[in-house]
Amino acid sequence: VRQAKTLEELKSRVAGVSVNSDVTLDQLYVEWYDANKHTWQAGASRNRPWSFYQHHIQQHLGHKPIRDITQQQLFEVLNPLHIEYVELGTKITAYLSNVFGRAANKGLIAYNPVPDARSFDKTKKIRHSYGERAVKPDALPDFCKAIMEQDNNLSLKLAALTMILTAHRSSAVRFARW
Repeated sequence: VRQAKTLEELKSRVAGVSVNSDVTLDQLYVEWYDANKHTWQAGASRNRPWSFYQHHIQQHLGHKPIRDITQQQLFEVLNPLHIEYVELGTKITAYLSNVFGRAANKGLIAYNPVPDARSFDKTKKIRHSYGERAVKPDALPDFCKAIMEQDNNLSLKLAALTMILTAHRSSAVRFARW
């Protein structure tokens, strides 16, 4: 079964399919997404549940009947996400828990098989990588001094330092009440 590329393509595939014991994860995920998308802010927040599903879950489990998906299968797909991408793993697990909870409420399955968040392997320790373009912590004093020595307006220099040192967005600094 070829993976659907867009939500619309998946909807067209599952349109008109009656609710029965052969409901696939794709079908139920679309139903859940449509019922809840109005609760998410338009843009990235609204697209995230679908994008996460499409890129990380659909190819593994989307075509399977919801009643045939086991806790072990879910764990095998979700555990690597929890190890490598903590936030993504946590969010997609919550989305799937809602979808499978919906299936249980409809009587399609006896219980929600999504593993508890505590059952996943511990994540890798976060290593801070400063990259090539970032200012190294030990170079920060010289960097700040170089900004202050520039031939610019004092307010501009202070705003730049405030953004750098506090990690505030430019709009937060610009509209701050001093």
